[in-house]
Amino acid sequence: MEFVDRAFDLNADLGEGCGYDDRLMPLVTSASVATGAHAGDDSVAMATMMLARRHGVVVGAHPGYPDREHFGRKAQRISADQVERLVFDQCAHLVKLARSIGVAIPYVKPHGALYNQAVVEAPVALGLVRAVGRLGMGLMTMPTGEAARLAAKHGLPVVREGFVDRGYDDCGTLLARSAPGAVLTDPVEIRSQFVELIESGSVDSICIHGDHASSVELARNVNLWAEELGWTIRSVWQRVDHR
Repeated sequence: MEFVDRAFDLNADLGEGCGYDDRLMPLVTSASVATGAHAGDDSVAMATMMLARRHGVVVGAHPGYPDREHFGRKAQRISADQVERLVFDQCAHLVKLARSIGVAIPYVKPHGALYNQAVVEAPVALGLVRAVGRLGMGLMTMPTGEAARLAAKHGLPVVREGFVDRGYDDCGTLLARSAPGAVLTDPVEIRSQFVELIESGSVDSICIHGDHASSVELARNVNLWAEELGWTIRSVWQRVDHR
């Protein structure tokens, strides 16, 4: 087998109170910590950030719609100003908590419906980008779509994210979770998509959703596949800062 030196970030959405953080944290290099709206609270966020600090994992802010009933995955009718205020307030609060324990937060990754709407709806993307700019952070989002376009236009660091266990449509966006093929479960299919994403050079970071039991096995598999292929898993922020 010919080994090609490639490197990528492995991120997980954590701090959502789902019970898998302690097993996922040693397997990832970035942890997007819930800001308490769609899930989690201050005590969960603090515990997750301390766990990240212990394992040398970079912490990001993971804001979402305040809709716990639907886990922040229900689309909202919302203006750019409302998005900006929502994202800024949630992330600023997490930053304050993080500073109290000596943890820096260099990036924002929106959650669920907020993430998906920012990819395809310009007003939502604009509000998100404005908030991230005010916070002085970078943005983790899909490589195509409004959020990435506006972030680049405003000079924000952009981390391009890929999903190994989610189906994509022809436009390169994620299929709705209710659509056939939206969630991949076959390890062979997941591995194939992982290899394709990294070899294409289209993404900087691979996402692991931390809200289901199979997430730990998936993270372990990605680590094993990377080792087999001679690829390196490392913090994406080092790469962004030194490009």
